[in-house]
Amino acid sequence: MTFEKIYQTNYQGLYRFAYQLTRSDQESKDLVQDVFLRFHEQQKRVTNTKSWLYKVLYNSFLTMKSQADRHRNIENQIRNIQSGIIDPHEEYDKSELRNIIFTAISSMPEKDSALLLLYYNGLKYSEIAEILEIHPNSIGKILARSVKQFVEKLKREYHEML
Repeated sequence: MTFEKIYQTNYQGLYRFAYQLTRSDQESKDLVQDVFLRFHEQQKRVTNTKSWLYKVLYNSFLTMKSQADRHRNIENQIRNIQSGIIDPHEEYDKSELRNIIFTAISSMPEKDSALLLLYYNGLKYSEIAEILEIHPNSIGKILARSVKQFVEKLKREYHEML
């Protein structure tokens, strides 16, 4: 498959995953661009393209996150939550509910949130296992545990909004 075809096939999914991780349009575009630049350089050595792209994007995100100012990220998340609450009498639309869900996911441990986001984005268990470097037979159990923690978190922290 040509680089252009791989780019066209995977860009939207990678951007969506990056945005769910960063909650920033520009950081997401930067991450995806970096991933495709790396892929272009190493394309001949890559065996499972989709898994490789998502794994590199996730690892790049972790690197960026560890270098970023944690306080800035927390303040941005608080602002996003506050801006999502418009009027208590208005019903939440789908985008506001999605914001609550992704805020809850992003506050979970990194591996759990990545697992949920990768699953949400339709990746197969085998692809998720490769990206997160987890044994494929463990994905189902870990995913079930992560979903349970996520639901408990929503009930505990966002029950008034749901």
